[in-house]
Formats: sequence, structure tokens, C-alpha cells
Amino acid sequence: MVRYILGRLTGLVGVLFAVSLLTFFLMHSIPGGPYDMKAAQMAQMIPQDLLDKINKLNGLDQPVWKQYLIFLKNALKFDFGYSYISSGRTVVEIFANHWPYSMQVGGLTFAFAFPIGLGLGILSAMKRDTLVDRAITVLMVIIQALPSFIFALFLKLIFAVQLGWLPTQGWAGPKTWIMPVLANSLGPILMLQRYTRGAMVDVMGSDYVRTARAKGLTENRVTLVHIFKNALTPVITIAGPMVSNLITGSFFVEGIFRIPGLSSYLGGAIGNRDYPMIISSTLFFTAITTVTYLITDLAYAAIDPRVTYVKAR
Repeated sequence: MVRYILGRLTGLVGVLFAVSLLTFFLMHSIPGGPYDMKAAQMAQMIPQDLLDKINKLNGLDQPVWKQYLIFLKNALKFDFGYSYISSGRTVVEIFANHWPYSMQVGGLTFAFAFPIGLGLGILSAMKRDTLVDRAITVLMVIIQALPSFIFALFLKLIFAVQLGWLPTQGWAGPKTWIMPVLANSLGPILMLQRYTRGAMVDVMGSDYVRTARAKGLTENRVTLVHIFKNALTPVITIAGPMVSNLITGSFFVEGIFRIPGLSSYLGGAIGNRDYPMIISSTLFFTAITTVTYLITDLAYAAIDPRVTYVKAR
């Protein structure tokens, strides 16, 4: 197991190197630079001599390959430089200030969506082909057809504008958490319900389930021990990546509710060609996703003893 974990972590280093190389050269292949974009937004031209000094100060006058080597050298020391757009703020400082908000939104969303999606999936499977199952299916179709940002605007209109029960924006307490978490939960609930129902229906037709019932075990024990436990593997398969997607932020939800999270900040960074923020966020998201997949793989072995990561001799 230790060898497997070390191997995966070593592979992560190679993945990060490849992603950094590809991202760096792709973003530099687009004509223009960050300060050209800033001048265009201000509807004025920056004098060429001043632009040359700014580019030299930030190392943008060097060949791209040399810029990449400098970035790689600094990145190994966790020094990702200063943001080109947010003057005076380092990339590490921006992540430290904004990511906790995205992580809180994602964590609360998962804590809310996981039991609901799981419960609806179990209920739908146990009441398969009944009115309850059909009602849940209709509800899931409605959720699938309703984008999260539309649902977020609907929540603001009803609960903030018309009823005045909740604040329209911010992230300062339980009242400000309700609408963002609800809007952000639609997709996770839909996925969890579908996978849970499908996995449980597949397991319910297995021979060992019929054998357990033939032995006279109670239906609750059959459901919890023989059906639900063996149906967890497909659910974990989507739950791991879902967590990584949630804790890295939601652009629409954070933007609509004015949450100072990382995702809403990165939208502006990409539009302004803030090179340090673009490549650092790409590496950050890659690392989070890779580590989450590793944890998911390890969770398989904890749930199913048949899963092993030791090579047979």
C-alpha cells in the first residue's frame, strides 16, 4: 500500500510538470500580453517605453523558454510571483485569502447534497417502478433541466427580494450560506441519486443477495450489509471528483452571490491574462484533483476487502 501511494505521488510530480509546460506555452502563444489587455480595458495606450520597462520588470522581455525555466525554479520553492492585475499581492497571498471561501462553499454543499442524493437514490431503488420512484425521477429531470445559476437567481428573487428573509450577497454567517449552498447542490444531488439508484438496482439482482434472503435474514440487514455496502463503490467513484470540483469553487454561484472565493477571482484573472494566476491555479486544480482520485482509490480498499493494490507474484 505504501509503495502504491508513493508511486502515485511520484506520478503527480510528472503530471504537474507536464501541465505546467503545456499551460505556460499555450498562454504565451496568444498574441498580446497582460498589460496590453489592461490598456485596452482602460481605453488608452500605454507608451511603448513604459510598456517595455514593465515587461522587463516582470521578465516578459525574455524568451518564453527562459521565462518557463525561471518560473519552474521559483515554483519549486513555492514562489509563484506577484499577480499582474492585483498589484502588490503575491499569488500565494491571493490563494490564502480567497480559497477558504470556495472551500467552505464546497464543503457545505457536499455535506448538504451527499445525504440527500444518497437517500433519494436508496429510496428510488427500494421503491423501484413504483409511484415514489417515478416521482423522484421526474424531480431529477427537472433538476437536470434547471441550470444552477438560473436556480440561484430564482432563490434571490423569492427569498431575498420579495420575502426579504435572506441577504442577497456575501458570506458572513448562516443566513448568507443558505442560498449559495442550495444553488450549488443541484448537480451533486442529481449525480448521487442516479449513481446510487443504478448501483443498488444492479446489486439487488445478484446471487448473494438472493442467498441472503433465502437464509432468512431481515430485509434491513440484507439492504444495509449486502446491498448498500456493495453498491458504495460506484458512488465513491463520483463522490471523489465531485469533492475536488466543489472545493475549488463555482464561478456562477460565487459571482451571483458576491462570494469572495477563488473561482470568481480567477474568472477575471483569465480575462486579463494574469499569467502567474493562470498557471498557478491550473497546477493547484490539477494537484487537488489528482490527490482526490488517490484518496478515492484508497477508499475502495477500505470498503471492499477484495480490492488490493499489491501486485501478485
